[in-house]
Amino acid sequence: MRTKPYKDIRKARCTRCKAPAVAEWETCALGNRRVALCGICDAQLNRVALRFVIGAERANKFCDRYERRKWS
Repeated sequence: MRTKPYKDIRKARCTRCKAPAVAEWETCALGNRRVALCGICDAQLNRVALRFVIGAERANKFCDRYERRKWS
């Protein structure tokens, strides 16, 4: 895991599933380490985090829109 941003995220692999990465997360619980994520894992993580923060109904609206815009 990295502490500095990726210069070209497309060269990295998803930390979770090893697919080509398209996004990165900075995770406080891992000492602000950056993890690379593919589109599917990024969308799933966003959905989990937003459900926790703003509730499932509102999170689904935001995440559906995000997934359509970002990964279509």
